[in-house]
Order: sequence, then C-alpha cells, then structure tokens
Amino acid sequence: MKKKIFISIALLLGCEDKTNVSPLVGSWNMVEISGGTFIKLNKTQKIYYQDKKEGIIQVKKYKNGVEQSKYSLTKYDTIKIASAIIVEVSDLNIDSIRSGNKDKMYNLYTITSTQKNEGSMFTHFDPIANVNYLNYLGNQLSNDTVSYGLYYDGLHVKNDTLYRQQYTGEGFYKIDSTEYVIIDGSINRIGSIIDASTNYLLANYSNFYPGEISLTLNANATGSYNKQDMNWSVIDSTLIWKICNLNEFYEPECIEASFKYETNKDELILLLYRDECKEWKVGLCDIEAQKKYGVEKGTLELLWTEITIKLSRNLTL
Repeated sequence: MKKKIFISIALLLGCEDKTNVSPLVGSWNMVEISGGTFIKLNKTQKIYYQDKKEGIIQVKKYKNGVEQSKYSLTKYDTIKIASAIIVEVSDLNIDSIRSGNKDKMYNLYTITSTQKNEGSMFTHFDPIANVNYLNYLGNQLSNDTVSYGLYYDGLHVKNDTLYRQQYTGEGFYKIDSTEYVIIDGSINRIGSIIDASTNYLLANYSNFYPGEISLTLNANATGSYNKQDMNWSVIDSTLIWKICNLNEFYEPECIEASFKYETNKDELILLLYRDECKEWKVGLCDIEAQKKYGVEKGTLELLWTEITIKLSRNLTL
C-alpha cells in the first residue's frame, strides 16, 4: 500500500485545452506534504496498530527433569512465505539473526504454521562456548491442545514443550526426551483507545515522503518531475500524470496516477484520497480490520488514506 501511495506522490502532471493556457502551466516547488492512513469507528474501543510491544516469553531448559538455565525473549516478527506463516521470537534483533549474525549469543523460538501442519522449534546459539545451534523440536499435531496463538493483540504461548534434537552422524538425528525446553509467556502489542466518530491517524508516512518536489508543467502537455520527463493532462478537477522509462529489457514501462487539485494563482494543492476498503472484496473490510487492528466487528465506518501536497509557483524563472 505504501509503495502505491508514494509512487503517486512522486510524479505529478496536468493540462488544459490547447486554446487556453492552463493556470497550472509553470514551475512549482513543494512547500509542505502531510497526511496518512485514517480510521473512523462508531464505538469507542482499544485497537492495536503500532509495532510497540511489551512482555516476555520465557524459555526454561531442563535435563532429566532438573532446570538447567532460562532465557527471556522480548522481540517477535511475522513473515509469510507462500502458504506458510512463520513467527520468530528472540532476545536479539530479528533482522540481525536473519542476516546471519555469528558474533552474539541468541535464542530463537520459531513457530511455523501451514495448511497441513503446525510445529515449533527452539534454537540456542553461543559462539563463545562453541555451542553450535542446539535445536529443540515440537509438533502441535502430537498435542491435545494448541500451545501458542498469534492474535491482533500479540503472541501468547502456554507451556510449549520441545525436545532436544541430537545428531547421530551420516545425516541422521534422534530426539532425546531427557533434554527439553518449556516455553511460556506473552508479548503484547500496545493498544490505543480510539474515540467514536473521530478521524484517527493510524499511519504517518513522513519517513517515506520525498524531500523535495520540483514540478514543471508546459503548455504543450509535456513537463518534468525533478528533471524527469513526463506528460500531463487534466480532466475536470483531476490532474493526471504519466512517466515512461525503459526497463532492463529496453521495453517501455509507464507509471500513471491522478490527483484532485486546487489552484489559487501562485499556490497548487494536490489531493490524494483512497478508500482502503476497496482493496478487499465487498463485506471483507470489517473482517480484515478486526484481524489486523482488533476492531470490533460491525464498528468500522471508514478506513482511508489521504495525502495533501502544497506547492508554490516558482516566480524566479
């Protein structure tokens, strides 16, 4: 969604009929950009939309029934690969582990869920003690109850028991039931109370906004965005741009977007609005908002993105 928004922000164009000079013709520079994704509910409630989390999932390691050590995991991330959902929980930054960190000790609890199977694994890596990936495995199909759950308010694990996997040589492994870990706890997303009938900002894309927009619109329907050539046109009060470039195969690829606009002599305001519920099939927006943010079913009124870009005419040219 963010990519679509900022491709649209980055490139702009416009045109009037050839017998009159459009008030848009000229050179423009951005002076302000603001907006984001908003939500409106018909009931005051707590929802979960931030990445901030709190809580601990604790790992206790046992041998012959005696506790040997314990670790506290405070970070988790979720990725989706094909039909599988993978949850990774650790005491170290997840991105650092994914990049192949070999310098720091870490503990990684991984939950994998597919349409056919669910399983979990715990990995302990200690480069100083030369302990190279002690793996403990669990399989939810062998349990009577599910030991973990990922919900809109966080990750909850209840006494997930995993057993030590030992290498026996020549590519074979065995499970040692005398060594095991028990994993328990919760890492909760921090929620916010949203008042009913309020246009509440869910996401501010300021980190993704372009630092500058320099726009030139010529009377012959050509122009440029930050010195990149483009064509432009106007239909009613909608500004439409189109920029074409050659891809790696030397084939033309074009990007097109449209904005509502307002102009007052030396000021140009570009408005982007998108109903995010149109991303889903009719009737599914309520369900998706519940799954993603924890919105109570039947209380979602609107979910939309709006961006406002203000430009001023360059009078020095």
